[in-house]
Amino acid sequence: MIITWLEVWDDYWYEYLGWKGIFGKWVERMVARLSTNMVAISDSTKKGLLSIGAKGNIRVVPNGVDLEEINAVPSANDSSDVIFAGRLIKEKNIDVLIKSIALIRETIPDINC
Repeated sequence: MIITWLEVWDDYWYEYLGWKGIFGKWVERMVARLSTNMVAISDSTKKGLLSIGAKGNIRVVPNGVDLEEINAVPSANDSSDVIFAGRLIKEKNIDVLIKSIALIRETIPDINC
């Protein structure tokens, strides 16, 4: 089995779940230690895995975006869109995005968000 790791939470489990985070941290460490083949999406994630005791084969394979495909899409000159995809949690700083839209709207009044 190959496990893909997007991130390592380690002590963040306590912030996220309070005292119950001990279970998340334990499961994360056990999975990392028992896995023989892992994919980390960044060097930082690989370092996190090593720091929690991972000993198996860890390959770094970054999430990819095909820029040629994106650049091939014609620009919509009549409007601008802002899109967020993610969990609605404090660490994602959605409040900064919302405040930024007010500033951007001064230059691009027809922005959609």
